[in-house]
Amino acid sequence: MLQSQFIRPMSKAQAIVQHLVGLIRDGEYGPGDRLPSERLLQEKLGVGRLSLREGLAQLSALGIVRIEHGKGAFVQAKASSHSLAYAMTPCFSERDQRSMEDLVHTRGLIEGDLSGLAAQCRQEGDIQKLEAILENPDITLMDEKELADVDLAFHLEIARVANNSFLEIMLTAIRTHIHSYLVHYVRAVNDPLLVMNRHLPILQAIIDQDPDQARQLARAHVKECKSKLQSYVAAQQESMLNRVHS
Repeated sequence: MLQSQFIRPMSKAQAIVQHLVGLIRDGEYGPGDRLPSERLLQEKLGVGRLSLREGLAQLSALGIVRIEHGKGAFVQAKASSHSLAYAMTPCFSERDQRSMEDLVHTRGLIEGDLSGLAAQCRQEGDIQKLEAILENPDITLMDEKELADVDLAFHLEIARVANNSFLEIMLTAIRTHIHSYLVHYVRAVNDPLLVMNRHLPILQAIIDQDPDQARQLARAHVKECKSKLQSYVAAQQESMLNRVHS
């Protein structure tokens, strides 16, 4: 039997958000364009000042517009990784094994393509920056979180070199989840130099400007990280069971 489910009426602020998003999607306002003044929007939409400001605030929180006090509201020039990260928060939970599997798979797809692109368009200065990250003299003195920072920095630098804004935004949006994953991975390897050296084949492929090799190595690297972490977790669980039964 179909139960009654009452639909809550849309607020004026939500209606404003939907209307302005539609205009932006249809191309009436493009990246970087200034929206009409508050007074003009109030007249066009038939809404009050408070409802309009609430709607614009929601658009700003979503990363669709930026509000500059004294100047007005502008359509963002590019997508916001910050807002995308918030939107994707429910997709990744460290307590959910399936979520972590999805993260590893997603990371392999994104980082593989980014590494391939980096190999195609890298410059000499880019190689120097990547080498400097891996050759950090303080590697052996770092704790797990700091080492994960360096590991992630290498991959984010590859994303910058690749010069593909959409893929870079996607990777940046899940950087917090990747970092958490890398902390566990670093603990599993328990060898700072090995953690860094495992990136060297990817770097060499980028130096050689071999996009296919760079793409394959990046994806293999992500799978290797997953395998190492799974083996570590399995060993920890077995050790705990042995202590319980001893």
